[in-house]
Amino acid sequence: MSQVHYFQRYSSKENTVTNTILHLLSRIYSYSPYRLNSILNEICGLEIPIGLSFEQQKKESQSVPDGTISQQAFTLRIETKTESRLNKNQLLKHCNGFTDGSKYLLVITKNAADEKLVSEINELPDQIQISFCTFKHLCDVVSDEFHEYEISIKLIVDDFIQYCADEKLLPAEGVLRIVPCGSSFTLNKENLCYSHPADRGYSPHDYVGIYKNKSVRLIGKVSTIVDAKSEIDGIKYESLSGGGVPDTIKKSIESMINSAENHLGWDFSKNYTRFFCFDELYETDYRKRSKGGIQGNRYINISEFIKDGKTVEDLAILLSDKEWD
Repeated sequence: MSQVHYFQRYSSKENTVTNTILHLLSRIYSYSPYRLNSILNEICGLEIPIGLSFEQQKKESQSVPDGTISQQAFTLRIETKTESRLNKNQLLKHCNGFTDGSKYLLVITKNAADEKLVSEINELPDQIQISFCTFKHLCDVVSDEFHEYEISIKLIVDDFIQYCADEKLLPAEGVLRIVPCGSSFTLNKENLCYSHPADRGYSPHDYVGIYKNKSVRLIGKVSTIVDAKSEIDGIKYESLSGGGVPDTIKKSIESMINSAENHLGWDFSKNYTRFFCFDELYETDYRKRSKGGIQGNRYINISEFIKDGKTVEDLAILLSDKEWD
């Protein structure tokens, strides 16, 4: 079974995940070959040629044709591991039997690949270019490639990220989700919550950083996740954290909804909105080092800054003199 199907036929988890990845990449290619090229180059750290090349008056060995349209031959093989360890012999076999052209092997794993194995594999002949990445990195790169206004492809990307989260392919512990908040910044701070449409995909995370003016200004640890919707007879709540929704959380969400509707013109009655609630938000100044702002969410592993016995307030102070890209 070699064709990539819209509806997968596999029973094995790894084959199912691979089919989903290939389907995502094929949809991105249909949307824009250039965008797929950008994504693969970022993931693999290599210049992988995708699409046609148009040239004029290019000198060949015996002539100079007026125009040339060409496409460079290449093969990219993908190996995914959801739970089991990487097998060196299996990867070596994948490196055999390539057709003519540039040769690439992309290995996608749940956790970072073993450094010793990576070192050994990278000693293979140079004609095989091998790259390793995690599912999280794949999700981050694909998410960063598209803007919010590219609705058709963003729906597909968000659903893929949610799929990876549902399949427990993404880490949560020690992950900071940085979210850009301009007009809602003050309301987020006052009501101790952050929100977005309930059907938007996102990666698992423990912490949220509220971003404004090239820096994370507030940080909090997620305590409760609630979906809420305004209805004629009041606000309807659905807890995603298990159990009922505490009255204090209901009060914060109700205040956020009323303020956002009155001051920002937001509408919470058409669809459910997902609220990430915090016991407290602490001021910090975790600055973005690189130029420009951020188009969407960023995920950063801050495990190295999380120490036993330290509070979120301690973390906010510690990050105040740190930078990120």
